[in-house]
Amino acid sequence: MILIDFLSKILDLIVNYSSNTEHINSMINSTSSWIIVLLAVVVLTPKLNIPSAFTRFEQHKRQKIKTLNEIIATESVDEDLIAAAKDVRDALYFKEITKIYAESKKRNALIKLHKQLNSNFTWEQIRLSLEYVDCIDESIKYKEFTKFNIANFYFNKIIGIGSAIFSFLILIYTLALFIAHSLTIYLALILLAQMSFMFVSGLGYLRQNWPYNAAEKIKEFLNSNQEENV
Repeated sequence: MILIDFLSKILDLIVNYSSNTEHINSMINSTSSWIIVLLAVVVLTPKLNIPSAFTRFEQHKRQKIKTLNEIIATESVDEDLIAAAKDVRDALYFKEITKIYAESKKRNALIKLHKQLNSNFTWEQIRLSLEYVDCIDESIKYKEFTKFNIANFYFNKIIGIGSAIFSFLILIYTLALFIAHSLTIYLALILLAQMSFMFVSGLGYLRQNWPYNAAEKIKEFLNSNQEENV
C-alpha cells in the first residue's frame, strides 16, 4: 500500500506538472549530489584496471592446476595427498565447466541431479538454485522455502516492479516537459540519470529472485517426476 500511495503521488505530480513545476524541479535538484557520485563512479571505474586483475586471477588459477598436476605426478608424495590433490584439481575443472566449485561428494551429487533433470535445466539454473539445497549422502535435497524466503521473494518483486514503473513515470514526465518546451539540457540529464538508476535498481531487485525461481522450478520438476513414478 505504501508503494502504491507513493506512485500515486508521483503520478499526480506528473499529471499536474504545469502547476507543480517548481516543486518537482526542487525535488529533482535535491538528488544532484548522488548523480555526481554516480558519474564519479563511472569515470573512476576504468582506472581500476579490472581486465588486468582478471588476467592475474586466471594466471593464478592455471598455476594452481599446474601445481596440483605436478603433485599428482610425483611418485614420492603420500597417496592420501595425491587423492586430495586430484579432488581439488577435478573441482577446479568442474568449476570451469559449470561455474560451480564442488569437491568429490558434492560434485557426484550434482552430476546425479543433472541426470535426474534430463537436460531440462542448465548448469546455470542448478548453480543459482544451490542457495536452497542440502547435500546429503551424495544426493541433493531441496529445502522447503521459509516464510522469510517467501517474504523476501515478494519484497524483491514488488520493489523491482515498482522501480520499473517509477522509471517509466519519469520518462512520461520528461516527455511532458519536452512537449511543453520546459525541458532544459541540465534537467534532461538529471531525469535520464534518475530513470536509468531506478530501472537498473529494479532489475537488481528482480535478479535477486533468480535463485528462488530456479529452485522452485527444479523442485516442481523433481516432485512431478516422483509422483509419476509412484
